[in-house]
Amino acid sequence: MYLITGGAGGLGRLLAAEIVRRVKHVRLVLAGRSDLGEAERTTLEAIGRDGEDARIEYRILMCAIPMRSQCAFTRCSSSMDT
Repeated sequence: MYLITGGAGGLGRLLAAEIVRRVKHVRLVLAGRSDLGEAERTTLEAIGRDGEDARIEYRILMCAIPMRSQCAFTRCSSSMDT
């Protein structure tokens, strides 16, 4: 599983797209400070369809707060194991 912070931004989307192209059965969690708009949501869905069994999840997360980041990563890891 990969965690990309700033995931809704341009670099996060580029990185997500590259990982999806290179890694089969990848699990990506993109984290950002705000909710996704419709355009960002559509873009992430399209990126997910480009991969072979790729799963992409977006979470609102203040990564500057270490404890919140650790808890969010643990929850994402658990939910993506299934």
